[in-house]
Amino acid sequence: MIAIEPEAVLEAEAVAARAKAMESLFLFEDLPFHARLRVGRIVNELFVTPGQVITRQGDMGDTLYVVVQGQVSVLVDEREVVQLSEGDHFGELALVDTDPRSATVMAKGFGHLLTIDRDALREYCMMEPALGNLVLWKLVATLGRRLRNMNAQFAATVSTA
Repeated sequence: MIAIEPEAVLEAEAVAARAKAMESLFLFEDLPFHARLRVGRIVNELFVTPGQVITRQGDMGDTLYVVVQGQVSVLVDEREVVQLSEGDHFGELALVDTDPRSATVMAKGFGHLLTIDRDALREYCMMEPALGNLVLWKLVATLGRRLRNMNAQFAATVSTA
């Protein structure tokens, strides 16, 4: 007879559920299912309530957040600049630098977020270099896209001034 620890079964189910949820998330969309299972070990879940502050402008942070369900409001100097919803992400720079948060992010209602912290990603990349490389390239591509968009917005603002 083989004894199976209930905690091990629950952990395996949680990892599989996270892998399924990660299918369409930007960092992992190109990874095969078996790779999402392995990277799922560094992904945590955060359930938020209306008005809950997730990050605070000026605070130090080391976590990337992905909105799985619900909406969050991004505030700079207490003024809303954008709302994010399912599939959107924020805090990706915290995975690669140690600067303070540039915005406060607050839950607009009940929500479900996935989180990845810098140390867990770094350790994963050391343990799984091939998969870690894919994830890091996806992160670089996303940051590059955001930089290009900001440059285009800045150029448009300067040309109309």
